[in-house]
Amino acid sequence: KQWYQRRVAITAGMTEDHLKKSFEIRKKLQPFYTGGSLCISPDNKYLFCICETYAKVVSILTGEAIRTFGNEEDTIITVAGNNCILFTAHRASHLINQWD
Repeated sequence: KQWYQRRVAITAGMTEDHLKKSFEIRKKLQPFYTGGSLCISPDNKYLFCICETYAKVVSILTGEAIRTFGNEEDTIITVAGNNCILFTAHRASHLINQWD
């Protein structure tokens, strides 16, 4: 209760002039995950995930997609990893692909 009263007292004294109205954009990221399974590389540097109909490799450090697998005609429905090998399962072709 005491921390709440203190916070209310601090914020109550603020006026609109104290609040920042706009922010500078430092970096924009494109969507890289839309649901499904995830894998992390053994060195914890990369995330393998599903984004719409594609599989993406995302740098955990920067949050940027550095590689995309798949095509529009054949939806990738899951990703699985074993060390540095990526596997993708495809809906239309009923195939499992191995990527290096």
